[in-house]
Amino acid sequence: MKSVLVLFAVLTLVAGTPALALTGICGKVTNAESGQPIAGAAVCTGHGGAYTDSTGHYLIQIQPGKYQVHASATGFKTKVYPESVVVEEGHVTDGINFALEPLGSEKGGISGKVTDAVTEEPIAGALIVARGPSGDGEAHSYACGGYQIAGLPPGRYRVTASATGYESSVYPESVTVVAGEITKNINFALQPTGGEKGGISGKVTNASNGEPIPGAVVFATGPKGSGEAHTCQQGGYLIENLPAGKYRVCAQAQGFKPKVYPESVLVVGGQITDGINFALEPVGGGYGAVAGTVTNKVNGKPIFGALVVAEGPRRGQANTNMEGNYYIGELPPGNYHVMASARGFKPAPPETVVVDSGQVTQHVDFALEPEEGERGRISGTVTDSATQEPIKNAELFAWGPRGQGHAKSDSNGYYLIQELRAGKYLVRACARGYYHQVYPESVHVQAGQITENINFALVAVESGGISGFVYEGVSQTEVSGVLVTASGAKGTGQAYTTTWGEYLIKGLAAGEYTLTVSASGYSGGTYFEPILVEDKVVASFVSPPVYRLLGVVETSRSVGTDRLSVTPNVFTHSTSIRWQTAESVPVDLRILDKTGRIVRLLARSALEPGTAVWDGRDDSGHKLSRGTYFVELRTQDRRLTGRAVLVN
Repeated sequence: MKSVLVLFAVLTLVAGTPALALTGICGKVTNAESGQPIAGAAVCTGHGGAYTDSTGHYLIQIQPGKYQVHASATGFKTKVYPESVVVEEGHVTDGINFALEPLGSEKGGISGKVTDAVTEEPIAGALIVARGPSGDGEAHSYACGGYQIAGLPPGRYRVTASATGYESSVYPESVTVVAGEITKNINFALQPTGGEKGGISGKVTNASNGEPIPGAVVFATGPKGSGEAHTCQQGGYLIENLPAGKYRVCAQAQGFKPKVYPESVLVVGGQITDGINFALEPVGGGYGAVAGTVTNKVNGKPIFGALVVAEGPRRGQANTNMEGNYYIGELPPGNYHVMASARGFKPAPPETVVVDSGQVTQHVDFALEPEEGERGRISGTVTDSATQEPIKNAELFAWGPRGQGHAKSDSNGYYLIQELRAGKYLVRACARGYYHQVYPESVHVQAGQITENINFALVAVESGGISGFVYEGVSQTEVSGVLVTASGAKGTGQAYTTTWGEYLIKGLAAGEYTLTVSASGYSGGTYFEPILVEDKVVASFVSPPVYRLLGVVETSRSVGTDRLSVTPNVFTHSTSIRWQTAESVPVDLRILDKTGRIVRLLARSALEPGTAVWDGRDDSGHKLSRGTYFVELRTQDRRLTGRAVLVN
C-alpha cells in the first residue's frame, strides 16, 4: 500500500494527468549513507530523463521498451540500475530507486555535458577521459548528454571527449579537481565528421555616411573553431573554412566603435552565409575609447551589469550587456586605470591602458571571481500559456544582490539555475516568439536547497517589439518610472518601466531601432548599440543602465518669476535656451553630461533675459556623442535645470 500511495503522489504532482494515461518509469533517489532524499538528481535513460523533486522522487514519461537507467547528482557517485528496465504501454514501472554514495573527502570529480556542435542536441554514449599526474578516470555520457567522472584524486587533468561519428575534442584548459567537490560545466560541443566547411560573408560600412570601411577585421567564434577576415576596398569580407555550426560574429576597425552581430550566425557545410553586415559608428573627434568583456572566472560565462570605470584625464563608466561586453567612449587621450565590479563578485585588480585619439583600446577584459558563500538552485518550467506545451531553449536569468545565474530550458521545458549564493533574486524568462516575463515576487534561495516550481507561462507575441529592464548602473538595482523610447526609420514606440524596472515596447515594424532612456534624477542616454527587431519577434533582455546624477539636483524649471526653457529638447544640430530672471544678476549658463561633469560653459556674466544657442559641442569644439545632457542656469542662491537630448 505504501508503494501505491507514493506512486499516486508522484503521478499527481509531476504529471498532473490520470495515472492510467501514463507510460514511463518512476522511483526515488536517496543518499546511501543517510537515507535522506536527494533533490535535483538527474535520472536518464537512452531516450529521456528527469530531475528529482524535493522528496527525491522522479517520473520519466517514455515510450514502451527496455532501458538502461542512470542516476547522478552533484557530490555523489554516478550509479547505473543493475538490470534493464522494461516499460509497457499504459503502465509506469515503479520502484526504480537509487541509493547514491557520497564522494569521499579525499576524492573529487568532473561533470559536464556533451552536445552536437551543429544541432546543439545532446550526444549519448560519448566517452570522456580525464588524465593527470594523480590518476585517470573516464565516463560515458547519458541520453541527456550529461556525464560525471567520479573518484578522481585532487590535481589538474587533461580532459577529452569522443563519440562515434564526431571529431574528438580536447578541453582548452587543464581542469582542476578539488577534494570532495565536483568541477562542473566541463562541456563539449563535438563536430560531426566528414562534414563540408562553410563560410560567412558581408560588408562593413561607416554608419554616419554609408561609405565602405576597408581593412576592418571581422571575427567569427564558435564551439569548434574560429576565423577572421579583413575587408577589401569596397568593405566586403569573406571568412572561409568554418566547420558547420553557430557562430558569434563581431567587427572592429580603427577609429570606430566595435559591434557584435545581434544574433548567432548559422554556418551550413558547403554554403556561404551571406548578408552579415555591419555599420560601425565613428569614435568622436579627438577622443578615444575602451572596450572589452567581463566574465565569471570560474565558469567563463559573461557577467551582466558589471560596472566598468576608467579613471584618467577624464572619468568614464559603462555597464556590461547580456554578452558581458562594455564600451566606454568620449575619453581624452592618455593613461587610464580601468576597474570592474559586479554584485556577488570580487572586484578585479585595475588594468592600466593607453587611450589614443580616434582609437578604441580593445580587449580590456576582466574575469571576476565569485564571492564565497554556500550555494543553492532555482528550478521550474517554461510553457506556452495557450497550449501548455513546454518551451525548449527559453532563457532564464536570475539577478540579485548576491549574484546572478543563467539557464536554458530543456525539451520538457524544465530549467535549473545553479551556483546561486543564498539570498533573494528576481527571475526572468524569455523565448523567441514570446513576450518576456518576470516572476511576480522575489525568489528566496537557501544554501544547499532547490527553490522549485518557479514556473513561467509565456504569451506568444503579436508583433515585433523590444523588452528588458532598466537599472541603476552603480548600485545595479532596477529603476521604475523610466521612459524608454525606441526610434527607427519605420516608427517610434515608448514605454515606462514597472516596479521591477521592466518595460515592453510593442507594435514595432521590423527594422533597426535606437533605444534612449530618461528619468528624473538620473542620467539618460542611448543604448550603446542599435537594436534589430524582426517581424513578430521581441528583442528581449535589452537592459540599459541609468546613473544617479552627481552634483546635479533637478529642480523646477520655474522658481518665482525665474524661468528656463529648452526648445527643442530633442535635437540634432542645435537647441535654443531661453531664460528669465527677476533681476539682472550674475549667472552661469552651462551644459552638464550624465555624470554631472561640465562639458560647455555658454555664459558667465550678469545677463538680462534672453536666448542662447547650444550646438551640441563641448568647450573644445568637439561634437559630443548622442545622449541626455542637462542645461543649468545658476545664480548665487538659485539653480534651474532643463534637459536636452542630442540624437546626432
